[in-house]
Amino acid sequence: MGSKVKVSIIMAVYNQAAYTKLCIQSIQKHTDVPYELIVIDNASKDGTSEFLKTIPARVTMNPENRGCATAWNQGVKCAQGDYLCIINNDTVVTGKWMSRLIDFMEKENYSIVSPAVTEGPLNYDLESYAADFTKSCHGLVNKRLNACCMVIRRETFGQVGLFDEQFICGGFEDVDFFWRCQQVRLTMATTGSSLIHHFSMKTQNEIKRKEGFDYGNYNKEQFFKKWRRTPDGSWFERKSRHLMRLLAALYQKMKYGHTLIEKGESVAKRRLRRFGYKDENHPERLVLLPYCVGRGVEIGCGHRKTSENCIGVDIIPRGEKGKYGCVTGQVSVADIEASGDELFMFKDQELDFVISRHNLEHYIDIVKTLQEWKRVLRIGGIMANVLPDETNINTISLDPTHKHVFTPESYRRLLELIGGFEILKTEVVIPEWSFVCVAKRIY
Repeated sequence: MGSKVKVSIIMAVYNQAAYTKLCIQSIQKHTDVPYELIVIDNASKDGTSEFLKTIPARVTMNPENRGCATAWNQGVKCAQGDYLCIINNDTVVTGKWMSRLIDFMEKENYSIVSPAVTEGPLNYDLESYAADFTKSCHGLVNKRLNACCMVIRRETFGQVGLFDEQFICGGFEDVDFFWRCQQVRLTMATTGSSLIHHFSMKTQNEIKRKEGFDYGNYNKEQFFKKWRRTPDGSWFERKSRHLMRLLAALYQKMKYGHTLIEKGESVAKRRLRRFGYKDENHPERLVLLPYCVGRGVEIGCGHRKTSENCIGVDIIPRGEKGKYGCVTGQVSVADIEASGDELFMFKDQELDFVISRHNLEHYIDIVKTLQEWKRVLRIGGIMANVLPDETNINTISLDPTHKHVFTPESYRRLLELIGGFEILKTEVVIPEWSFVCVAKRIY
């Protein structure tokens, strides 16, 4: 963060620690103008508060969940920037996102601007996708905003006021704000020169599921009382708006190859692209890298080992291309041609670590496989596995070569069955996609 604040980035959070961490890390990496980060924690109970203490940010801890509107207003009141960015915590930003938004705002003299958005699971190479998208769509503009991220001129709040706090939790406070801006003829738009990813509705869905509170209908009633109409309008207005959006999306797709709000490719196709990821900073690689100390193996190393310190084991011989699933066409870098459940080339307790990424789910007998990995580990050695998380996606439907599904809890029970391991860490690596479990052999 620079000494002179140009933009204040304001984020309201309520649980969802994994998403918040991913969002803030992307902001720290990609924000290319002087900024301050303001986080309002609405009484999170999942470790979010502890994480926020470790980052350079101005953090306000609310004693209860006061909702988006109130939290955003808290941030606005203490913000020092000329521009205020309201951003959801279930987003991930990309290179030059902020400078491009501000440049677009200043060039076209808009009061509020937002970036283009891809929605859904983040199981694709976002940075390379964003580079291609923004290059193709630099000139693409639409007057419809993406409320998950919006940059607002400071003076706008002086003209229309703050967010209306009668809307609780989250919903309709953004539409209400936009309508008030339109009443005083303030302009707003979305630009294709900046792209972010949005997981979408993570906090709201959890509130509905766990707390059973249908705040959406309550907020809709409050909106109707205030405006004497619904946000969607009449049946004819809804149909007309839907038709216009379809035509706009068709035009955008034909001219630019993209739309400003994309559901993207299918999850399965993005999954194949992710396995071709070449960035040194892939989160699944980074989470395993610290455990590659001493002599150890990477099971199913495929076309790229996590560390050169690993002995790569794969059923595809070195120099040959994969023929099935996500490794199709990738050239193996294996040091040893073998199946991971038959490590006969290693003695008992010979290795310091065993790691794998998206490998265990392919074995028929996972108990035998884990027992074999345990056999070659010394006492005190580390076994770290990254696995697809069945909690959020049906992994077998995406890849029929999977024989088993895992959740953090089911994998914990599996290790208890094997015995002899102490679990050191289990955490989400890529939200809605994968988790890692790190265990130490204790006997």
